[in-house]
Amino acid sequence: MSFSYKFESKKDYALLILDGSLLSAFDGREMLETVDNDLKQHKNFIIDLGKVNHLSSEGLNVLLHILTKSRNEGGETILCNLSTHIQSLFIITKLSNIFTITNDRKSAAAKVKKS
Repeated sequence: MSFSYKFESKKDYALLILDGSLLSAFDGREMLETVDNDLKQHKNFIIDLGKVNHLSSEGLNVLLHILTKSRNEGGETILCNLSTHIQSLFIITKLSNIFTITNDRKSAAAKVKKS
């Protein structure tokens, strides 16, 4: 399955809704350009992984890149709607200790507003 994403600008954050398989840096290249361009407007990002069915090490690196950029700007990147499989991947790689992970977008938005 291919990879796609939707970008939505909100008041306090930018929402990225990922869909499909994020398997390479090439898959995430356009999304990273969108994030880079948006950093002037938003420093917080919520990434909805509810429709992601596969995530490779390069895909994890794309997400880490977004996290690093947002934290360098004083913001945060929050992941939400992780499937059991994707959640296990974050636990095994210990990335669950680095990322803020919530069950849904509403919880993620509440965390952004608190920060």
